[in-house]
Amino acid sequence: RGTLNAGFASLPVLKALIKLPELPGGQTRVIYDPKVSPLALLKWKEIDIIPYLFRNGHSQIKDYMHKIGAMAAVEESGHFYHTLSLDNLTMYGENSIVTTLLFLKALKDNPSIMDSLWELQNSVFTTGEFNFKFKNDSIRDRALKDITDSLSRGKNVETASYTKDGIDLQGTVISSGLNSSSISNESKDLTGNWYSGYFRASTNEKAILRAYVSASDPDTGEELEQKVIHIARQHDGLEAE
Repeated sequence: RGTLNAGFASLPVLKALIKLPELPGGQTRVIYDPKVSPLALLKWKEIDIIPYLFRNGHSQIKDYMHKIGAMAAVEESGHFYHTLSLDNLTMYGENSIVTTLLFLKALKDNPSIMDSLWELQNSVFTTGEFNFKFKNDSIRDRALKDITDSLSRGKNVETASYTKDGIDLQGTVISSGLNSSSISNESKDLTGNWYSGYFRASTNEKAILRAYVSASDPDTGEELEQKVIHIARQHDGLEAE
């Protein structure tokens, strides 16, 4: 069937974490990156998770977990982070073993959970990250500005380049049909034809623009995707890995 996106795959893991008796003060803050599907965030809310939007970056995520007291963090690229404590020692880090064990335990307890997760993921449209290579950084930056300017003109569109506490997202989140702010610390209620996109310059490759779109349905998502492709090609952008 392909690969489950991290936002959906994390659901049984987060559900298991919030049941732990040692969870300090019932803390249920979980950090997510701008590519996690709004539908996944809505499902997090149903199990009392409080999502906190943050940018990608391993060290930065771990520092932010410590700052806000998050129990976990999820990147759509498939990185999962946990707060682990033993006696008076607490650490914040990526831990695939804990993630895998919790997921397998959930699967053992409920063998139909994979079908449920696939049903959720298949009910929405997601492009995956798609990229463009330009002649230089300046042209890429102009293309990125044209993309964000164009997509920001739509009706009831929200944009965010910073988190609620002023941290740079190193890109722009553009969304519509989400009933709460894109930089809110609460999950979003979804209405009608919603979408959410994240558009940024690559931080480790020259002249690369990265884009990601999640939407309520293929028509909405593909229309947005084609707009991005059209503008990138106007600046002689070539699709890249």
